Amino acid sequence: MDSVAEMVKLRRILLVTFPGQGQINPSLQFAKRLVRMGVEVTFATAFSAVNRMSKSTTYPQGLKVVGFSDGHDDGLKDEMDYEAYMADLRRRGSEAVAHLVTSEAQKSLPFDHPAAMLDIYYYYCNGYGDALKKISGSDSLCAVEMPGLPPLRGPDLPSFVQATNWYKFALPLFKEHLEILESENNPKVLLNTFEALEPDALRDVEKLNLVGIGPLIPSAFLDGRDPSDTSFEGDLFQVSSDYIQWLNSKPQGSVIYVALEATRCYQSNKWRKLPLGC
Repeated sequence: MDSVAEMVKLRRILLVTFPGQGQINPSLQFAKRLVRMGVEVTFATAFSAVNRMSKSTTYPQGLKVVGFSDGHDDGLKDEMDYEAYMADLRRRGSEAVAHLVTSEAQKSLPFDHPAAMLDIYYYYCNGYGDALKKISGSDSLCAVEMPGLPPLRGPDLPSFVQATNWYKFALPLFKEHLEILESENNPKVLLNTFEALEPDALRDVEKLNLVGIGPLIPSAFLDGRDPSDTSFEGDLFQVSSDYIQWLNSKPQGSVIYVALEATRCYQSNKWRKLPLGC
């Protein structure tokens, strides 16, 4: 893992992440992994997330969690204008990162999703957008073939490229990030995956040097080097204390786990509609 070795040499790293659960969890786990290697890490995200994370959490020495205002310090709301929010986040986040870099002389490196997902976003923005739009939201047998990826049908695509995508701001943001990366000479992008899982996807985008650093899960469940590391410690929602007992009370194979987006809170009537496919 040459990229991680390079980061160890830097000794001080700034990790900045979008204030969403799916971004915070792996980023925090990566930060803890770097700390165990002797690196000092500052983990930065918006107060809209920091203020919801448990105040009782004790992070390891060498890991500092800091926040910056995105204009919604009390949390994101369902009815808010997310395109306007992203504009605010871009402006306020850039100012905050500039301040952190100049005040603490730290450096950050790119960090992203699993390789296959990044490949799909890359090809969507580079010649395959129309074809993917055509099959998104469709249950037909039509599929799109992209370099290094298996044939993909509509249901196989990430939600951000689906016709029903609720977050319209996401694709332009991905496109901008990819354009910035392509403007660099052989940039390294750190991904939450590993070589044995996605050997082809890690090599398919010639202009990007994709490096797997995953799986980014607590050490107690991965390599056992830190048995006390049993949680991501970045939960944005209140965690039930009795869910293990509830799961153990159910017959084996009778529970279905559904992962939903981390920015919205669903009312009880919407929860009741989920099993009906509504």
